[in-house]
Amino acid sequence: MGSALNARVDNIELEFAVQNREQFLREISTELSDISTIEADKIFSGFMNERRLKRAPLGEGIAIFDMRVRGLPKPIVKIMTLSRDIDMGASDGSGVRVVGVILSPEREGMVHLRRLSRLARTLKDKNFHQALLNASKEDEIWAMLTPAIANQSIAA
Repeated sequence: MGSALNARVDNIELEFAVQNREQFLREISTELSDISTIEADKIFSGFMNERRLKRAPLGEGIAIFDMRVRGLPKPIVKIMTLSRDIDMGASDGSGVRVVGVILSPEREGMVHLRRLSRLARTLKDKNFHQALLNASKEDEIWAMLTPAIANQSIAA
């Protein structure tokens, strides 16, 4: 795999079961709230911003929801697969099965953009993308990410 990610991936979740985009965003907002200091409603309303909703689906079955958040002490990066294709409004009409989520501290403007770019490259990597969809355990994905730690940092 050519793309590199590192230990700043806080969580990998496979086969996340949701019926639609709004349910996904509500549930992921609650999960992110549980591992951060930010209220779930604040995360959800930020993700529901029309501009973020339009840019999240990247096509090819991939979406990345990202946001800089005031009061967040450190970045949170999550990689997920969904249990089925979900319509997230991709311009190519594809349903989404692979999702990345990034919350960054508000002060990390350029760092957040680099983090987003690296995650997008990683999720679009054909080998990594297929491995995510084929994985039956999170450990399989962690094993792919571990060698990348020395090469490039998504958190930096």
